[in-house]
Amino acid sequence: MRDVRAGAAEMMEFCDTWLRGQQQGLESQYGLSRCEWQLSQDDKLVTYRRHGRVVAVAPFTMIGSFCAHNGTWMWAWANPAIHREITMNQQQTVACMQQVGMTYLAQPVLHVDNLPSLWQGRAHATRYEQRMQMAILRLVSMSAYSLGGIGVQCYVNHTQNVMGWAVLNHVYLPVESV
Repeated sequence: MRDVRAGAAEMMEFCDTWLRGQQQGLESQYGLSRCEWQLSQDDKLVTYRRHGRVVAVAPFTMIGSFCAHNGTWMWAWANPAIHREITMNQQQTVACMQQVGMTYLAQPVLHVDNLPSLWQGRAHATRYEQRMQMAILRLVSMSAYSLGGIGVQCYVNHTQNVMGWAVLNHVYLPVESV
């Protein structure tokens, strides 16, 4: 059992480092953190604008969302408000979690505070919010890595206190019309 846990911890750390590198690359190339963005489930695209001008467009795959009110993570494929064709599906989730020996993470809804294997680690987080954030970022980074994405977009619904994540599949510059 020790080997499985050690391997899972190494994989989580690898995915976390990989995702941070991907995000830094996107930031240096496109400056997405300085853009306004709009995610469209119907078009299956997220569009980034700066000063009203389109900077980049990216197809995406929804991973899941975290509700701070009850401390739960819901996979996108289990969320009836998200179109099925843009989600990481249940089979992909199971396969991803099998890679790290944590298939129990493929349940539709997870109570994040009950997942110490995800929130323990290098930061030795002691506060509730830090533990939750670390656990969610590890779920997101493992999912993004397994999907082969180039980065992630986090969206926030302040009224419902929900944060969600989508994997950017690739980014392209818009074609100027002539």
